[in-house]
Amino acid sequence: MPIQIDTRQTVPWLEGETRHRDVVISSRIRFARNLVDYPFPGRCDEDELSHVRLDIEEAVTELIPSENYSLHLEEIDSVEKNVLFERRLATSELLNSSCSGLIYAPGESPGVMINEEDHLRLQMMAGGNRLEELHEKAGELVNKLSTKLRFAYDENWGYLTACPTNIGTGLRSSVLLHLPGLVLTKKVNKVLNAISNLGLTVRGFYGEGSSSQGFYFQLSNQVTLGRSDYDLCQTLVRVTEQIVEQERRSRRSLFAGSNSVREIEDKIGRSYGILKYCRRIPTEEALNLLSLCRLGVGRGIIPEGIDYLDLDGLLFLIQPGHLEYSLDENLKENERDYYRAERIQKELDKLG
Repeated sequence: MPIQIDTRQTVPWLEGETRHRDVVISSRIRFARNLVDYPFPGRCDEDELSHVRLDIEEAVTELIPSENYSLHLEEIDSVEKNVLFERRLATSELLNSSCSGLIYAPGESPGVMINEEDHLRLQMMAGGNRLEELHEKAGELVNKLSTKLRFAYDENWGYLTACPTNIGTGLRSSVLLHLPGLVLTKKVNKVLNAISNLGLTVRGFYGEGSSSQGFYFQLSNQVTLGRSDYDLCQTLVRVTEQIVEQERRSRRSLFAGSNSVREIEDKIGRSYGILKYCRRIPTEEALNLLSLCRLGVGRGIIPEGIDYLDLDGLLFLIQPGHLEYSLDENLKENERDYYRAERIQKELDKLG
C-alpha cells in the first residue's frame, strides 16, 4: 500500500486555529505503551513482533475509524520512509525496526507507531500551542485502546517502557519553537539552561539527536516517573507561555534601535531575495533563510500574503524525501538542491 501522502501540499495538522503562532510552530503529545503478554520489542523474536503488530492493528481498527491508513514498513521503499520521517509520522528507529507498523489518519494525526522502542506509541500533533487540547484527545484514545489491549503496568512504577525515562506515565509532550529573538540577542542559552532544571530537555529541528538549525528548537519533558501526565503537560504549557513572552520581548528589543533595525531587516531582505531567485540551495541553508523570513512576517519586509503557516509548510515540502517522492525519482544531493530552489520559488510566487 502506498503511503497516501500528497507531498505537494502542506502538512494538514499544521492548519487551524492556533495560539502563539509567531513563536510556537507545532505541538505534539505521545503516549508509550507495551503489551503485557510479550517482551519489549528489543527482546522479541520475529514471530512475537508479528503477533504484537496484528493485535494492535485489530484493536485500532475496531476503536478508531476505518479510513485510517495502515502500513507495514518493510513493504515500502526508502523514499517513502524518508517522507514519513520528515512529516513527523515515524521515527528513524521505527523505520529501521523489524515487523514495524504505522497507522495514521488522513489528516496525519492521530498516528500509532507499532514495534518501535515500545510496542505502541500513540501520538497527536497540531499547529501552534495546543498541548492541552492534544493531551485530552490523546488520553481518550489511549484509554479506549486499553479496553482492547492489556498494557504492562506496575502499581509502584506505573506503565512499563523499554527506556527508563519513559516509565511512569509514558508521556512525551513537546513543542517546536522558533526563537530568533532570543538567539540574536544572545539570551537563548540562559533560558535553555533554566529549562533543564525543570525536568525539560531541548532538541533540534529533527528531534532527538539533532542539533538546532535556523533558530528552531524542540522542547519536551525529560522524565515521566512520579508525576501525573496532566502535571507534566501543564508544566510544559506554563514554560512555553513564559518562553513566548521572553521571545517577544527579545524581538521588540531587536527592532528597537535604528542601527539594529537596519541590520536585521537587511538580513531578512537578503534571505527572501536568495530564496526567491537562487538556482540551487541545500536543505540547511534553506531552513536558515526561511527562519529569517519568518522573523520578517508582519513587519512589511516579506510580501503581504505570506504568513507563518506558509513558511512553516515549506519547512516540510523542501525536505529531500518530499522532493524525491513528488518527482517520483531518486535524486543525487546536487540535483535535489536545484529542485528545492525551484519548489521554493513556485510556492513564493503563488503566495506573494
